[in-house]
Amino acid sequence: MDKVVVRITKPLSIMNLISLSGFSFRKNNNNAFSLLEGLLVVAIIGILSSIAVVSTGGINESAKLSKLESDVSSLNSAIKIYLANGGDLTGVSDPQSIIDKLKTRRSDSSAERFAGLRSSMVDKRLAVVMQSSTEASTTRTRAIWDATTSRFVVKKSGASGVSYFRLDDALALGDYGTENREASPIDLNPNDGWVWTYSDSNPISGPAPTTITLANPGSSSSGSSGSTGSGSGSSGSDGGSGNNGGSNNGHGNNEDGVDVSNPGNGHGGPNGSDDPSGDIDDEISPQRLSRPNFNPGSAYHAASSFPLFISISNPNSSTVSYVEYRVDGGSWQSYNGSPVEIHPNQRLQAKAKTTDSVNWLDSSTRSRTFRPLVENFEGMANTYWHNPVGGPNLVHQITTPGDGSSSIVHGNTTIVVNGVEQRVGTANSLGFEPSNFGGVSLGQTFQMGMLTYYNGSTFNQSDASEVTLRLDLTFNEPAMTAAIDIPFSLVSSPNSDDPFASADSVIFTDQTFSLPTVNGVRYELQLEFGNISNGGFGTGSTLSAFEGEQAAVQVNARLRAR
Repeated sequence: MDKVVVRITKPLSIMNLISLSGFSFRKNNNNAFSLLEGLLVVAIIGILSSIAVVSTGGINESAKLSKLESDVSSLNSAIKIYLANGGDLTGVSDPQSIIDKLKTRRSDSSAERFAGLRSSMVDKRLAVVMQSSTEASTTRTRAIWDATTSRFVVKKSGASGVSYFRLDDALALGDYGTENREASPIDLNPNDGWVWTYSDSNPISGPAPTTITLANPGSSSSGSSGSTGSGSGSSGSDGGSGNNGGSNNGHGNNEDGVDVSNPGNGHGGPNGSDDPSGDIDDEISPQRLSRPNFNPGSAYHAASSFPLFISISNPNSSTVSYVEYRVDGGSWQSYNGSPVEIHPNQRLQAKAKTTDSVNWLDSSTRSRTFRPLVENFEGMANTYWHNPVGGPNLVHQITTPGDGSSSIVHGNTTIVVNGVEQRVGTANSLGFEPSNFGGVSLGQTFQMGMLTYYNGSTFNQSDASEVTLRLDLTFNEPAMTAAIDIPFSLVSSPNSDDPFASADSVIFTDQTFSLPTVNGVRYELQLEFGNISNGGFGTGSTLSAFEGEQAAVQVNARLRAR
């Protein structure tokens, strides 16, 4: 980063410092120090050293407090999400037990239909480090569980609490099981139709209908009266109600009260059904059947689990439907209840066929191609830095020794004093050393390498603000190669009395990368920062190094099927 240069025109010697302290001495004829002078120098050095130790200790305590407060804030957010999605922490007070509850998953019996988060809330590697009884008796900060508010709080006194949270790689493969969490007010619909499940309700009963006698019943919908009939004519026996129907031939009287010979046609029949001579169309459209379901329903399975045996279930009534299926576009055949044998990359289709075409239509077709997943990955990586971007006076040097690692040094460390260039700082440096990997399964976290960053002193807008790491991957299992460009943003902060505000940062600008397709399955690589050394701090996407210090961080990876 750019620094402010202070020019000292005259260096201060030890004797100058002593004189400034209020002491003066006569110049002796010889150039040696007296005993008193030596003792005073030792005393002053001791005082300066103690000040430096106290200052450094304050920085470390401040760093620990900031990290603990940040971790507690993140955990409390995860706890809120866990409780909002049906979790329960009643009776749990031990901090590690609370963390382990957040690592559980919703049970399979309810996960498929639950409208919310179903997986674990925190990294399975998360662990707590508790204070000792001696530490608890001091004013050292600790995180304490507050059962009343269901959250962690940071305090400096009270019961023994969490000294700090850490990531333990040994816990990465642990299975923290499932739990039966509280159901949500509405569930997802596992069948065809609307996305939510719902049930129809009968309409609320209203007041009884009121019978109204019209002045001219001959014009009612029960059928017109005779061609010249007037309101004095009868509409026919029980005619026109639509519930009990009317007689087929209603009669009316003309203006003179004489029965006419041209009757009107009545509508309706018993209970509102069509009368053979009526013309109202009350036909109900047939409904579409729901699609059959597959078990297991997932499209991705371990390669060693093939051939699969897929059961097909019919969600419709067997009195009005049956199931047909086919494999890889073959002929349709009736499903007899026996599982269907499926090999890698075969496509299974099924549909429900109606036996009651008046009321039901055939369902749409459910299709699924079953893909084999790679079970174990192994390989290695070679890296090199390239494409640095920075200020107008950018200076950089990239080194790639040939062992797979690479480093970049950037920034100008010299200034001109009285016309003479002087080196007064150390350049920023960024390095990566890859790790070989093997026996890695999908979703498992493994170490891809180590990234180091030194926060140096540079001048005149000469350091880099962006740089890209090329990761050339060679997989032995499965046999494939991939070239990935990983972009990083480099943030240079102005120096101040706050060591955290003065820290420089390396930030992932992209953490998910596509890999080649294997047996019809496309894979992707996800990267994040893991454990960080004492020279810095950070998150899964950011590494920050204190001024004048080097920070190192594990670069962890996970492989996923898309």
